Amino acid sequence: MKKLIDITDEDILKVISRIHLFTDNEIIGRFGIFGLSFKDSFRTYGNAHIDILCVSTDSVSDGYFTTQSICRIQLHHSSVWFSELSYDKEPSGYNKNHLFGYLKLQELGYELPTEPQWI
Repeated sequence: MKKLIDITDEDILKVISRIHLFTDNEIIGRFGIFGLSFKDSFRTYGNAHIDILCVSTDSVSDGYFTTQSICRIQLHHSSVWFSELSYDKEPSGYNKNHLFGYLKLQELGYELPTEPQWI
């Protein structure tokens, strides 16, 4: 089994593409808490996150309408959360397709907490 702390960029994009089918996705970065690196934060406190920029361009009107949001994968020792943020990183609610991301992580062979995010 693969460890979440070692998740690859390719696997991150596969997970987000499972949730956001019609967006172009790009990893913004991996972040820890208290100024720690992603790995140090996850090892020490069981809390780290990965931010992904999701861009949707309307191809019907020649790209006139483009929306951007951020999907955050919040990793804890006991849970995995997928949250949706506006482009300025304000919470815009939790993604209702979080189970698809959790199942994709399982499919890719990652060792996960026993309970996915349900609410």
